[in-house]
Amino acid sequence: MKRMGILIALSICYLSLQAQVNDQSRVITDTIYSKVLKTKRAYTVYLPKGFEQNKEKRYPVLYLLHGMWEKNDVWANRGHVKDVMDGLTASGEVSEMIIVTPDAGGGDPNVFQNGYFDMPGWKYETFFFTEFLPSIEKRYRAIGDKWHRAIAGLSMGGGGAASYGQRHSDMFCAVYAMSALMDIPQEGAARFDDPNGKLAVLTRSVIEKSCVKYITASNEERKTELRSVAWFVDCGDDDFLLDRNIEFYRAMRGANIPCQFRVRDGGHTWEYWHSALYTCLPFVSRQYNSSSFVKSQSEYSMLDEQRQNGYWGDQGDGTYRNPIIAADFSDPDPIRVGNDYYMVTSTFETSPGVTVLHSKDLVNWKIIGGVFEELDRIDPAFSAKYMKRYNGGVYAPAIRYHNGLFYVYVNLYTDGMFYATAKDPAGKWTVHTLKDKYGNPLRMEGWTDPCPFWDKDGKAYLVSSNPGKNWFGYLFEMTPDGSQLLDADVEHMKQRGIVYEYPLGGTLYSRNSSTEGNKIYYRNGYYYIIHIEFLDGGNGAGTYVYRSKNLYGIKENGMPGKPGDMRTYEMKRFDLRNTGTYRQEIPG
Repeated sequence: MKRMGILIALSICYLSLQAQVNDQSRVITDTIYSKVLKTKRAYTVYLPKGFEQNKEKRYPVLYLLHGMWEKNDVWANRGHVKDVMDGLTASGEVSEMIIVTPDAGGGDPNVFQNGYFDMPGWKYETFFFTEFLPSIEKRYRAIGDKWHRAIAGLSMGGGGAASYGQRHSDMFCAVYAMSALMDIPQEGAARFDDPNGKLAVLTRSVIEKSCVKYITASNEERKTELRSVAWFVDCGDDDFLLDRNIEFYRAMRGANIPCQFRVRDGGHTWEYWHSALYTCLPFVSRQYNSSSFVKSQSEYSMLDEQRQNGYWGDQGDGTYRNPIIAADFSDPDPIRVGNDYYMVTSTFETSPGVTVLHSKDLVNWKIIGGVFEELDRIDPAFSAKYMKRYNGGVYAPAIRYHNGLFYVYVNLYTDGMFYATAKDPAGKWTVHTLKDKYGNPLRMEGWTDPCPFWDKDGKAYLVSSNPGKNWFGYLFEMTPDGSQLLDADVEHMKQRGIVYEYPLGGTLYSRNSSTEGNKIYYRNGYYYIIHIEFLDGGNGAGTYVYRSKNLYGIKENGMPGKPGDMRTYEMKRFDLRNTGTYRQEIPG
């Protein structure tokens, strides 16, 4: 009887351990016979935790391509994709997915055929799309549509991923290309002696399928299809393929196809590609879980996914749950015009500069355009060639509607004060440099977070602040058309760490130590100037609201303040613990 009890206990332990093993993620290698290639081809697949437990669950899939000289198991063995994926899944940074690496090589390209394209004696692309992909997605329960399928790769595989994304844009929602062989480089490429050898055939196929030339040769209809894919290019600053990746990015920008581009420290090495997984996997996961690229940018809407997921945004039953947009739209500034809402957000050093969104209900938003088509037209330092404006550029823009025109005011932190106008916020914006009292362009460093205001008498004003030693807020007068600051001198405002003086630097309205997010409104007989202080070193972090029946405050004798002489306002401070009460204060 005791023996029977022991056997039962051991059986239970074994089954428990077996269940735990089956519940873990794993990497397996298998083969598929190809009628096209007339041989077996190997592949390696990452299966997420619980894959064997829940036989009904279906998954997104990422095809992760290897480079020349390598095989299907290299991402598992040298890229450590399982460890990276397990960690990112556990932290919630990525959703569960299947990751598949096919074998498109096998070693020395002079001896073994390499490459992802169709070429004499090697119809690999035909094999991939007609045999491999359908077989994999059936066997491993992939969801099997464009919106849950992505492709990535390194070097030869990076070029293959980009080319597949271009010529099969109906199949993939995202492409992540690392150190990609977009075309044959002038220096550093593998050389061949036999013009009819396998390496020569591969080289010609890459030239024929040049990712750069594909874009420049695309018509507008094809470009629209390419915009339905989320693009990301990642290449090291010491990589011999960097110039080709820059050429690709320039071509994408020239064709107005959104594409993220990163140049990091590193070369054509596994250290670089392993680290790239920490960006690649969250990037493709976001595409699976967002409708950001479900439609072309001109049809962009977050509505569908919000109503589908039930976790955030529109719940589909007349309610919503924050966040209304589960993405990084920094410093939002919304307005209402008629029955429509419009909003602009920060974009920092990236182009298009200043994102413009539209909504009918303040919950479901759609990107309708950008204000600056290319920030490098302001200064070449924003370009992919120089990339010297990281953490600079667009900070906290403001949008307003006045006399039939939409206005966006934005200070490029590194480059000065600008405004843009448009009759249709979804159309082309005309960008202008704001000018000082003498008509000089306000091109200087440091000023941020502007907001315009047109009073009922037609006069115009602007609030802005200058980070640094004296991070204070200032109120400026403008010409009625909003093109010029009447109490500003660019030479005075170029100085840093000073208290700016009227009439060369506006009227000081806030001495809080980190004044930003400036806004100005008129409601029910009161002028409101609002800003935040995010550092605790001054009067305390929080939102500060100043109000008065006169824009420049009221003197003790009841007379109004004036430019250069800011008088008493009622001030209220809000923070997480304090709803605030109004008290009398002279802001300046």
